[in-house]
Amino acid sequence: AAHWLPPDGRRTVVGEAVVDDERLFDGEATGVRIEPIATMPGLRAGVVSGRGRPRRWVSGRAAQLGTTGAIVVRDGEQLPRPVRR
Repeated sequence: AAHWLPPDGRRTVVGEAVVDDERLFDGEATGVRIEPIATMPGLRAGVVSGRGRPRRWVSGRAAQLGTTGAIVVRDGEQLPRPVRR
C-alpha cells in the first residue's frame, strides 16, 4: 500500500487527486491511501478520515495527485522529500 500525506507538520494535503476519471478530492484532504487489488482494474484509493481510514474507495487503473506538496509512503518506507505531483 501507499499513502500521500501532508508535508512539514501540516494537517492536510492541498491539491487535487484523481483515479482514472473520478475525482477523489479537490482542495484539502487529511491524506490518501492507495492499494493494489487482485482484480481489474488494479488499484483502489480513498481519502482517509481523521482516524486514518478511507471514507470510500474508488477503483481504477491509475491514481494521480497534483499538490503544493505531499509526503509519499510506499510499503512503509517514506520517500526522502515531498513531491508536487
